[in-house]
Amino acid sequence: MKIFKLAPFMLIGLLGACKPATKMTLPDLQDAPIVEAPRKSTLSETVPGYGILVGNHFEVNIEAADSAQVKVGQAVRIYAPHLKNFIPATVSQIIRGVSRETGQSIAWLKPMAAPSAPPPILPGDFVYATITVGKHVGVLTVPKRAVLVRDGKSWVIKQVKDEKGKTSFSPAEVVPGISDSELLEIKSGLVLNDQIVSQGGVGFLFPDFKAQGEGD
Repeated sequence: MKIFKLAPFMLIGLLGACKPATKMTLPDLQDAPIVEAPRKSTLSETVPGYGILVGNHFEVNIEAADSAQVKVGQAVRIYAPHLKNFIPATVSQIIRGVSRETGQSIAWLKPMAAPSAPPPILPGDFVYATITVGKHVGVLTVPKRAVLVRDGKSWVIKQVKDEKGKTSFSPAEVVPGISDSELLEIKSGLVLNDQIVSQGGVGFLFPDFKAQGEGD
């Protein structure tokens, strides 16, 4: 019975011995800005289509504003909610202006590989397609995450140095163009030798923004 009476005191002693000698501090959770230069890239211009599998081809609706850009033979990527990868296809036929109200068109997409690889796409299954209607070669691009939007305008954060070599950061308005999954075209507002914040720049555009863990 005595051993149970002594156990709490033994536990307190062990905890005291294990107490760290110095105070632990949390790491700074605010990311340091990553700076890089814009670069020249080739971007594919695509238009979307939404539709279903019908027999051995896909039928998708094309918005009126995009219809004139879609032509037979163009490359297509077809996506379905339950597929991990896209299905390559080509535009085999297009009928324009099938809807008087909306001006939409219908495109037939012929898969380059059988769409029955598991898990299969069944007739009537919903699909999303991206149709490549052109390529922009050698355009000025930045990472999409580098472009911030405020007051309906697009901005990047430029790094500048004064005559003494002191570094500072300032917002610069840009005009964006087309994009892919990672890069965004910049039509104006930057040149190739500029240095911009590609990550961690939100605090420069929104000074009242505080990263998680930043003190008052």
